[in-house]
Amino acid sequence: TSFSVRGGAGADGEPVGAIIAPKGGKNIITSISVSPGAGSAGVLWMAGPESLLDDVSFGGGGGGGFGRGGGGGTNAQNPDLWIRDGGGGIFRCDWPHGTSSSLGLLIEDTSTKGKIYQMSVEHHNRVELYLKNVKNWECYAVQTEEENPAGHRANSMYIEDCQNILFANTYMYRVSRSTLPTTYGVITRNSDNIRFENMKVFSQTRLAFDTAVFDETSGVTAREQFFTNFVVNKGMKAPEPLPLPAIFERGAKLEKLATGYANAMGLTSDPDGHLFFSDAPNRSVYRWDEANKEAVQIAQTSDQMMDMAFVEPSILLMISRGSTRGCEVYTLDLAQDGARLQNVTGVQDVVPDTKFIIPLGIHNMMSVLDDLMENRDYRYSGSSNTAVVTVIDNAPRLYYYAPGTKTAVKAGGTWRPLPQSSNMAAFSPGDKFYVTSEDDGKTYRVKLNKNETLASCLFVNRGGTSAIEDKSGNVYIASDQVYIYNSDGKQIGVLELPERPGSLAFGGPDNRTLYIGARSSLYSAPLVSAAK
Repeated sequence: TSFSVRGGAGADGEPVGAIIAPKGGKNIITSISVSPGAGSAGVLWMAGPESLLDDVSFGGGGGGGFGRGGGGGTNAQNPDLWIRDGGGGIFRCDWPHGTSSSLGLLIEDTSTKGKIYQMSVEHHNRVELYLKNVKNWECYAVQTEEENPAGHRANSMYIEDCQNILFANTYMYRVSRSTLPTTYGVITRNSDNIRFENMKVFSQTRLAFDTAVFDETSGVTAREQFFTNFVVNKGMKAPEPLPLPAIFERGAKLEKLATGYANAMGLTSDPDGHLFFSDAPNRSVYRWDEANKEAVQIAQTSDQMMDMAFVEPSILLMISRGSTRGCEVYTLDLAQDGARLQNVTGVQDVVPDTKFIIPLGIHNMMSVLDDLMENRDYRYSGSSNTAVVTVIDNAPRLYYYAPGTKTAVKAGGTWRPLPQSSNMAAFSPGDKFYVTSEDDGKTYRVKLNKNETLASCLFVNRGGTSAIEDKSGNVYIASDQVYIYNSDGKQIGVLELPERPGSLAFGGPDNRTLYIGARSSLYSAPLVSAAK
């Protein structure tokens, strides 16, 4: 059965429910679809602990905003599912996914026990779940999901003035069409004993939530994307920041060089230490001017330049995420004043002695990079991008050469993981380097074989979006912070940043500066000795 309501705001201006479960009731509702109209909530639930809402789909939505605790917008509220005034019970396999609603699930003003099982709250414009003045709830296998444009800028949860809440096996997911980073998944304030057990933060792009949980009251964060336990308690305090590891100059500090970017990524430098980076959402490419201490825009693009690599003697080679044409390769000749981006056409035949540009930090699993290099594609069932029907061996690949050079990107098929990478560099067959995988949660030692394939082995059980090596063999991994390991895989330091790092490069005078692209800003820290 499907219910649809249009209009119907209450006398006080608040929305009414298409279905209302009265206060203290023992209602059981199962296997229906509810589509609220403008000004209406889907289900208004005030029933007691012996009630059940099972297998209910919430589509449609009435638009507007919600005016509770940091959500912004108007005072109108139109959650798909609104539990209030002592409501509780069991909520199993429900699906709030009203794409024109600002809010999916609102629970407020209740200490009645409630349990949620396998609820997916998706595609809402401001926040998926909002808990206000709630006690004694348990939420198992909750998924949140954000789409573009519905939920493109949304947070997963707001939790305010709450106590004794459990979220177990929570999965916060952002779809592959996301183009903007979002800083926080869960925001808590003035709450106590909010437990998160087994959390996974994930996206099919490199743009998952930067921070899984942020407690506004204390400033404490859980920035990791996979963890087993984190508890928000009243009185908790953020730890003092760690000093820079000994590998950096004594007395040196992390310096914020420039800010105001949507996503500062794709860091790369030339042999003289000049740094370049992109801000893909704002379709801009920059050079860091060390003398004047400013980031200079050197290109404004129509596509989103997701990653870049410097190719000697003077070429920036870039991978784009095009809005209509799919992925493209562009170059910019830095030796020519006023040079413009040039589109590169791929060729079928590889030139002898080619150097290959390989991602150093990938969002995807390492196996996806192997698929690209080993000419392996997949045919999927229907509109799925996961249900494999056929494995295609010897799939076509093209070589995109920087003009006048023997350095190329090998691409084809889905192009993954190239546009979802954060750092790239050029290597010759036989070269060894490191690749870190955000999806695997691992970093690998890698060798480029003569047949263009990769041989890899595990380096450390820490993943990220960038891995670079200095001349002493130390490896720097951009993860929730910048972690530093020696060549034996022993952690020798952590460089803490005020926001999530995403892309790394060495450069600067004497090549003794570590540059970090960290979402909104560009940072640097001086090393003791020159980098590799």
